[in-house]
Amino acid sequence: MKAAACRFEAPNSQHPTLNSQLSTLNIPMDNLLLAAVGNSDMWYALPLVIAVSLVYSATRHERMGPILGHALRIGVWIVGFMAMVFVVLLLISWWL
Repeated sequence: MKAAACRFEAPNSQHPTLNSQLSTLNIPMDNLLLAAVGNSDMWYALPLVIAVSLVYSATRHERMGPILGHALRIGVWIVGFMAMVFVVLLLISWWL
């Protein structure tokens, strides 16, 4: 199965060789999708979830094992709650 290719053109380019190189550049759409996901602002939530879950767990336990186990459970709860809120907001946006 071949991926769809995207064709880029440089408008108003002063360099004809650069313009010809850019017009023949074919990039698979899969790479563009991964690039868009990689630059998402949602990646800022990952360290925040980790920090919140570790700090919350450390206030409940003193040993490292229970802290990490509780942090994992709390992290899953936080991500799950964020996903549910996202789905609700997505459904509301489709309805409006």
